[in-house]
Amino acid sequence: MKPIAVEGRAGFNNLTEARGFKGEDTKKTFGMELVLTQAEADALLKTLEPIVDKLYAEKVESEKARGRKIVVRKPVSLRDTPEGELKIAFKRKEEEGAPPVVTKDGSDHGSFVKRGTRIKVAFEPVPYVMQGVFGVSMKLRGVQVLDEVMKPADLMEIFGEAGVEVKAPTTKDLF
Repeated sequence: MKPIAVEGRAGFNNLTEARGFKGEDTKKTFGMELVLTQAEADALLKTLEPIVDKLYAEKVESEKARGRKIVVRKPVSLRDTPEGELKIAFKRKEEEGAPPVVTKDGSDHGSFVKRGTRIKVAFEPVPYVMQGVFGVSMKLRGVQVLDEVMKPADLMEIFGEAGVEVKAPTTKDLF
């Protein structure tokens, strides 16, 4: 299946080091949360719906051939945020290596992506059946950084020009 790309803002991510669930040493994954507006989430679900329908039909047939039955179909998992936006999680197994992270022009970005950065995530919906429940996980293929929240040049405005000493405040300045 050809990967799908969706644009949104970076949420929590661990693209530098695979981690296990609650610190476990097994089944480690790299991950990326994408924060979407309601309109972006609606567009994503509209794109995913026919793909998931097809995957579901294929799984029903393969499970039927094995003498098993799918009892429940889970919807694509989107979580609400307190700000009224939605989050979707993408995962990639440690064995597959870290996902590529590139800039707009395709050059290597490095694996650190700040929260709030405008990104595009390439992923592939992967179906699974567990104890009669059909679901789809979102397999992370790669990340493209479109617009960083804060660029190194922005830091120079905060810390001062190169070669200019920035004096730290003393307790006398603070109180």
